[in-house]
Amino acid sequence: MDKITVIRWCVGVLGVSIVAGLPLTYLWYAFLCLVMGIDRKLPLIPTRPLKETGHLTGVVERLFFTVCVAMDLSGTAIAMIAWVVAKNSILWPGFTRTGSSAQGTVSLLSSIGSMLIAILGAAFCKGKLF
Repeated sequence: MDKITVIRWCVGVLGVSIVAGLPLTYLWYAFLCLVMGIDRKLPLIPTRPLKETGHLTGVVERLFFTVCVAMDLSGTAIAMIAWVVAKNSILWPGFTRTGSSAQGTVSLLSSIGSMLIAILGAAFCKGKLF
């Protein structure tokens, strides 16, 4: 691997997906909560020990899917959709009720925003944005 490729991967995975991804996804989440008129359940700065696992889950999912998209792994788009469905089914019981819930909607749209950042990170890795 040449130096440019290593730099692109570092920028894509570390810079975009992890470092920039954390505040960007939180801002998206906070904006969605504001628009939907609900209280934020996830604090800006995670507590220790973690009471809410949203920050950790987001970092791991963005890291994983950035690498999958950047390596052009078959079935990545389907895996991303399956992950969003599974995660939201577990975290927000509002999806299993007969009606929709604002918390469930915010969770779903936040997950989609996180996946978008993973795709952008992968684009940096592949050299499409850098």
